[in-house]
Amino acid sequence: MFEKSQIFVKSRNNLQHEQCDSIQDEDELREDAFGLLERYDDMSVEDINRFTRDDIVCALEMFNEDYVTFPRDDIAKISGLSMPVNKRNWRKQKLHIQYMNINRQFKVANGECTNGGRPTAQQRVYEWRLQHPEGRKADCNRDTGIDPKTIRKWWDKSL
Repeated sequence: MFEKSQIFVKSRNNLQHEQCDSIQDEDELREDAFGLLERYDDMSVEDINRFTRDDIVCALEMFNEDYVTFPRDDIAKISGLSMPVNKRNWRKQKLHIQYMNINRQFKVANGECTNGGRPTAQQRVYEWRLQHPEGRKADCNRDTGIDPKTIRKWWDKSL
């Protein structure tokens, strides 16, 4: 279970990142933040650790362009919360992606993950051609948003 400040700091950061391009939406941010009050207060187990309006007000003080690029380590020092970075366990990105793809394949094989990942462009072109037997490549591009070069690559191979 998270402490109240951990939950709100994480939620607050998400809200700030969504709103950082449009500071004029501060009222909407305030409304969203105060909308979290009841839900997060219900998560409080002990009376000494209640989630209050003051917690929201303090978090909203960070809604400022100066804090958008505030370093993670500094936030951790000020808040007293650990903010570990997303890690790949010291793998290079290419190797980590291979590792995660193998994990996903394993989960799919065991029925844990039925998603299987994003459909390939070849699959999308094939499915579009099945639905539109008289369709043209330009129509496929308009409907699917797939790059025309990719459509040309898979057009004849898809049926």
